[in-house]
Amino acid sequence: MNALILAAALFTLPPQSSDAVIGVSAIHLESGRRVGIRGDERFPMGSVYKFPIVLAALQRVDAGTWELDQKITIEPKDFSPGWSPLRDEAKKKPITLTLSELLRYTVSISDNTACDNLIRLLGGPAAVQKRMAELGVPGIRTDRTEKTIAGHLDEPDGRTKYVKDTRDTATPDDMAALLV
Repeated sequence: MNALILAAALFTLPPQSSDAVIGVSAIHLESGRRVGIRGDERFPMGSVYKFPIVLAALQRVDAGTWELDQKITIEPKDFSPGWSPLRDEAKKKPITLTLSELLRYTVSISDNTACDNLIRLLGGPAAVQKRMAELGVPGIRTDRTEKTIAGHLDEPDGRTKYVKDTRDTATPDDMAALLV
């Protein structure tokens, strides 16, 4: 019998160390059986947090509130630090793209500017939280924008605090449930 199993893994790399703490959860789709290691522990999502944001946006497309071909203009003041080919291509000028392109930049390229502007269009992180609760995974937390997270990472001991912070975290169990 062929079976499809969805798995989610999250991990934390402690600062200045090569040791990692890993959490994994797998769900057998046909039987619903689950197996995991540290599946109920919270881990920072890093860029994985872009996935719930895109799901919240796609719900609005499905509802007919948004259109994939609608145009969105991003101003230079709305560019985000870190990885952002979108920002780099804009060369400090406003850039206009479709919602479809914004979604692709967010989830396929992991672009911070695209992600932050998608959060802004949704009405903030609370809109993502609301959607995760509607999907039955309220433990997946999207609390801040990439710009805000980057600002906290630049603070003294920012990376150590980030690893311990419960904001923008998920459990492997919840992430696997979201994939289902």
